[in-house]
Amino acid sequence: VLYSISGTFISGNVFTAQLSDATGSFTTSTDIGTLTSTAAGTITATIPASIAAGTGYRIRVVSDTPSTNGTDNGTDLEIQNFAAPTGLVSTCGNANSSSTWTNPSCFDQVMIVAKAGAFTAALPTGDGTAYTANLAFGSGTTFDGGFVVYKGTATSSGTINTLTNGTAYTFKIYVRKGTTWLAGGTQ
Repeated sequence: VLYSISGTFISGNVFTAQLSDATGSFTTSTDIGTLTSTAAGTITATIPASIAAGTGYRIRVVSDTPSTNGTDNGTDLEIQNFAAPTGLVSTCGNANSSSTWTNPSCFDQVMIVAKAGAFTAALPTGDGTAYTANLAFGSGTTFDGGFVVYKGTATSSGTINTLTNGTAYTFKIYVRKGTTWLAGGTQ
């Protein structure tokens, strides 16, 4: 959060970036970052995951020495919650399967991994470039003992083939925003 100043601030002053509620009110603001300084600058801020989605948020900077409330940023901000995809359903065929799901409203990429067996709690890492999907089971990048069979932004995988009839496969869906990954359901 970039801020400017007017006036003199005393050594040890703390500037605090505050997030309003979803209506733009600072009555119950949330502190999202601080910086000890007497000069203009930039506060590194993090919006907590517990903040509800909304479209009327504002940010302001306040100081403690002297106690001063800055004006808000002047423009409504939208916050969307990052969540895992839901409703994963896999439909089996003759040596193949396909999956469908519902995407969350805020995400960059979905990835499905297929495995003969159970998954651990492992999560992918990075921005997704390390993983290559291939609908031919056994040909995509390996992850958690399985293979990446889908990576993209659609709501269906396509037909995953080269499966072995009579083998129990598990499909697990992951979602990425930036370099943060969440695990969704398994099927």
